[in-house]
Amino acid sequence: MLNNRTRQSLMLRLPAGALFTVLSVAGFAWILQSARVDDRFHSLPPLTDNQTDVQFLSWYSVQLEPLLANDPYDGVIRKRYATVLARLGQNERAMEQLDRAVRTSNTPESFFFRADMFAKLGNLSRAEEGSASPSW
Repeated sequence: MLNNRTRQSLMLRLPAGALFTVLSVAGFAWILQSARVDDRFHSLPPLTDNQTDVQFLSWYSVQLEPLLANDPYDGVIRKRYATVLARLGQNERAMEQLDRAVRTSNTPESFFFRADMFAKLGNLSRAEEGSASPSW
């Protein structure tokens, strides 16, 4: 027979154990999801520096959008998406994606790319600054 103190102790441990189990499963699911996004991203053909085929770039952007929906904090994928948008001539959208990429992945090439985009958008003063401060 269990006394009151033992019963209360068990009642507190059960919810904590259940919570730990739920959090463990959720964490494992997140890891699997991230791995799938990474695998799908790396299975895409690489972009070459002179890739300008509109049909290919449109297809490529459609492939990247669900990856970003599944992992919105992946700065590498977001930067690639910005590259595709810029090559499609969608410079405003590309800049939005670059701002978001810089928030998650402060790499030097992201800042250079932002400066280049400011120049393309006609904002030379921001381009000359090196666009060190994102516009958020």
